[in-house]
Amino acid sequence: MLFDPVLEWGIGNNSNQKHWLPTVEQSGRWANIPLCRIPATPESQQQGDKKDIQERDRQDRPNTDISSSDKKKHFLSACVWASATFTTRGSSDPDTSTSLRLIEWLTYQFEIAQFDHVYIYDNSPTDGATTLESVTRLFPSHQVTRIPWKHPVCNNKPPGSNNPGERSSQYAAEASCRIRYGPMTQWLAVLDTDEYLIPQQQKSHDKISLRQWLEQASIEHGDTKIWSFYQTRAIPNIRLMDAVASANHPQFQWKKRDNTTFLETYNCDRLQFPKPGWAWRAQKQIFQPSFVLMHFVHYSIVTRRLLEAPNEWSGLYKDRPPNERRVDERNQAFLLHAKTTSPKATEYWKKQCPVVTVDDTKPDRKGKDKKSNDCPVGIPYPPGAKEGATDAGGREYNCYPHEVVSEVVVPRLKELLPPLLQRYREIIKY
Repeated sequence: MLFDPVLEWGIGNNSNQKHWLPTVEQSGRWANIPLCRIPATPESQQQGDKKDIQERDRQDRPNTDISSSDKKKHFLSACVWASATFTTRGSSDPDTSTSLRLIEWLTYQFEIAQFDHVYIYDNSPTDGATTLESVTRLFPSHQVTRIPWKHPVCNNKPPGSNNPGERSSQYAAEASCRIRYGPMTQWLAVLDTDEYLIPQQQKSHDKISLRQWLEQASIEHGDTKIWSFYQTRAIPNIRLMDAVASANHPQFQWKKRDNTTFLETYNCDRLQFPKPGWAWRAQKQIFQPSFVLMHFVHYSIVTRRLLEAPNEWSGLYKDRPPNERRVDERNQAFLLHAKTTSPKATEYWKKQCPVVTVDDTKPDRKGKDKKSNDCPVGIPYPPGAKEGATDAGGREYNCYPHEVVSEVVVPRLKELLPPLLQRYREIIKY
């Protein structure tokens, strides 16, 4: 169907402009415009066999019918925008850990979380550098689809700069994934390779998967179409890291051990559950593509409610309950953000993680605690330790490990990863 603005809105003029439509060159990304239902052909204009026309009309429509979820090819899928090498916002040091991270991450998603399919938008450089194909080859095609995505990031500056960064390549990849593959799945998540959605283990369910939790939640809360996972950044457990020499300072830095998994190393959250309210700004979601018509990294921007109740009030960047519901981190599931802490970021760890003295526990002149919470490495609380307790060296504990990760997820990953890592090393040798 070809959209004709003149037919729909009439001809505009300078004195009484009824519409304004920019040129194609000025229109930005059309993929970011939400898709609405294509209206059925009027019965008076139908020609030929009525059933054929109805079937053709049905196939041409975007799948926005929630009731048809039982006909989806998949129950739970994910979209990922990643690159074999990249730099974080404002950083000049490249991160080359994506391939190893992706092997671990995909293993978790398929074998433990039980995702049906993952669509990987490979944004690796076009200059001949290694792509992520050597990783996706390790997994069957019915589980992984790799899409070469060569569109560059135009601006990668830090958020607080005068001209803050915007990852246009990532935004376009997400829109593409939702539009192309959303109609094939009942639930969709848009994640990074350092983000893990982990269900809490219930006494009545031994080793419950994310899929099992979502299936049960869909029964208990059938009116919920968006599940929001609040996000805070975890820090690496200092006890699972190796000391490495520093080029510029006499003190050493910390680096992840090669024989530990990323999930094991970063299983240390600064804050206990529930996560604070401000953690919503970096949330990730599992949503129904049939309900969410436009999604932007952390938020569901346009949903079917806009079509069903256009005058209904809605919150900023969130849908009204019960359509959107926050996940209960204590009893349902949580998001562990295992973002890389580079050795360079631990350069001044001794200063940032000082030995606590009596004076450190006294308030300053403004009544604020003198202690700082910017220690870049995790000193995990042992079981039973109270807040403010210190380790044998006098440094205060600053993060909380998740028992379900250390007792359930990590042991399973350690069983599954060795053969995959061996095959990966054989692939990259040639």
